[in-house]
Amino acid sequence: MYANCGLFGNAYKLFDEMPVRNLVSWTLIISGANKNSEYGLALESFLDMIRTGCFLPNEFALGSTMKACISMGAIDFGLCIHCFSVKIGMEKNDFVASSILNMYSKYGDIESCEEFFKSLNGSDLGCWNAMVGGYAQCGYGLEAVNTVSSMQSKGVLMDEFTFIHALNACSITSDLDFGSQIHGLIVRNGFESTFYGLAVRLGLNGKPHVSNCLINMFCRCNVKETARSIFDSLPLRNVQNWNEMIHGYNWSCDLEALKLFTNLWGSSVKPDERTFSCTVEACFKTGNVQVGRQVHGVIIKSGFASNGYVCSSLIHGYAKFGFLTDSYAFFDDKMDLVSWGALISTLVDQGYTRTAIGFLDRLKEDGQNPDKFIFGSVLNACASIASLDLTKSVHGRVLTIGLDTHEHVASAIVDAYGKSGDITSATIAFHQSCRFADVALFNTMIMAYANHGRVTEAMEVYETMKSANLEPSQSTFVSVLSACSHAGLVDLGLVGDRVSPIALLFGAERGPPNRPSKCSKACNSNS
Repeated sequence: MYANCGLFGNAYKLFDEMPVRNLVSWTLIISGANKNSEYGLALESFLDMIRTGCFLPNEFALGSTMKACISMGAIDFGLCIHCFSVKIGMEKNDFVASSILNMYSKYGDIESCEEFFKSLNGSDLGCWNAMVGGYAQCGYGLEAVNTVSSMQSKGVLMDEFTFIHALNACSITSDLDFGSQIHGLIVRNGFESTFYGLAVRLGLNGKPHVSNCLINMFCRCNVKETARSIFDSLPLRNVQNWNEMIHGYNWSCDLEALKLFTNLWGSSVKPDERTFSCTVEACFKTGNVQVGRQVHGVIIKSGFASNGYVCSSLIHGYAKFGFLTDSYAFFDDKMDLVSWGALISTLVDQGYTRTAIGFLDRLKEDGQNPDKFIFGSVLNACASIASLDLTKSVHGRVLTIGLDTHEHVASAIVDAYGKSGDITSATIAFHQSCRFADVALFNTMIMAYANHGRVTEAMEVYETMKSANLEPSQSTFVSVLSACSHAGLVDLGLVGDRVSPIALLFGAERGPPNRPSKCSKACNSNS
């Protein structure tokens, strides 16, 4: 009761004072910690339960602990839980298995997801949903659609979550035919009640449900008339329904988005940060700065002026039309790191390079350190104007904060030095970061050497890349061929003793590189 009412401190105090605890009480405290976002405490409680030696966890304790790992980003701990569930023979329990699948897909390890799913054989609906959702989440829309087709052929009954994942997959692939079939299945299976306001009546406004996914899918497939008919058919609309429709119009019908916002403003539904952000985007996409200013006034009155998400949209809009003063004058006293990043990246995109770099000092005065995205934008600006002095200055700040080994920042440093003419510093920066084995970083270094006509060094980096078991991308071959082109080495570009791009290109077109399967490592581990 205490955990479900948000009084987890009371729940834990009561649990702590219990002289005798059983499996149910341990499971309740783990799941309660998870519900109240006390993920670290959930993991600690799980370990404490194991240390007692009195109980083996049930499926609910394992599943809740796995969810805590996902929320914390504790992938290593999650792998250990997978190992432990294998050891006690619980890994194929439906609840545990779906949690394991969710963990792997959350961190993009779709190969382990597939491997584990195949081992389940007669999977239940929860595992099928986790697999479809994993594909959609990782951007494998076609695989998600094929998995739904397999569910149909095997006679697996679908639920609301299946339809949500399937529609998300259709949005990714813009597969209108399959999306329309899913729409028909939704109606035929009686799930139309879901998008006839059931979620609103049940107070599930913050949850994704079928109506939103249908609107999103039809808008992405550029069938906005169908999306609008679904929206208009809703007798009860929540703010998520309005947001999806406004966002859908933003793809190509920005004036309709503004009209819809006007209708929303006259209704009883209160707009949220996404509503305002989408509306601001529509204002500036149509070039209607005056309406944008009016919406800005509504934002201030509604109390969203300090919201980083909304501020970022305003910054992008004002800067796009050259209103630099407007783009940051309102936010100096309340900008979070997201807003600062938006301002700096927008200034870089609009060509105000030195102004953007100057904002690093303003950010420091505000008591905040730039993140990897801000440094990436600023270093790209340095590269665009080939300013060696500015590159060295920004690189010094990166070193001070300790972000020089992050792959995104490291690639930007190498690129900035290379385009500023200092190939020696680019080489030093590369060697300081290459042990982290990132394909983009190697590609940047190869291209830097290519632009300086140093084809031998470019080929050496390519060989080092292969030694590190990194599979070349299409950008790699573009960089290598560019190096050959700059040096006039036609024979090496065609077939050389160091590199044979034509043969390797067939491998490059196979798709994303295969990653080592963490699932197999977890299952084979005895620790």
